[in-house]
Amino acid sequence: MEILILIFYYAENEFIEKEKVLSLKLQSCKEDKDCTNFSNKCYEGLCYYTFFCYGKNCTVSNENLKFENIKDNSNEVEKKNNEIIGEACTLESSKNGKCFTRLCNIDSDCFSNSCVNNVCIIKDNLSLTQCSNELTNNKIACGNAASEKCENNDECYYKNCKEDKTCNDLYRPDTTKETVSILGKYVIIALVIIVIIIILIVFLVKRSRKH
Repeated sequence: MEILILIFYYAENEFIEKEKVLSLKLQSCKEDKDCTNFSNKCYEGLCYYTFFCYGKNCTVSNENLKFENIKDNSNEVEKKNNEIIGEACTLESSKNGKCFTRLCNIDSDCFSNSCVNNVCIIKDNLSLTQCSNELTNNKIACGNAASEKCENNDECYYKNCKEDKTCNDLYRPDTTKETVSILGKYVIIALVIIVIIIILIVFLVKRSRKH
């Protein structure tokens, strides 16, 4: 069973409270170097932020953030020095041999702050959440990260809960806008046809009166 697991490293081992993350004001920018305070990317005139959180504890994404497919524990991987293990399993999935992480030794090796039998464990069934820019409202919003469990689109950061009840890492196509756009085109075509018919009727009526 393939499990897509988020692996990230945060060199400074610094945690940020989720409340502080949500209170951040989006900083205006013209280029990447204008961005400071947890961001190094300028996107559409605003500094772009990406945080990952377990419960109230968050850490900022950086250049070492990546996804990996971990299929089994046949190639056990130990964490490097000064790394925090970002991936984590539920206790049940770890016991059943369905989820694996890099090898941990103590709780502080794990972002979830729980190491059981050399596997990082999610405490209290917490989900990994992603907090990033919500460009439509110029604020930071949070939702379940890619591959986390979900029941509906609103639970996922990308608003895209797949059929297998896990969050997708791509935004769900906005079918409402597509539908409105298509309907708009049909309405315009219908109006043009109606105008042409009215013009033809007026022309024919005038012509018949002349005869």
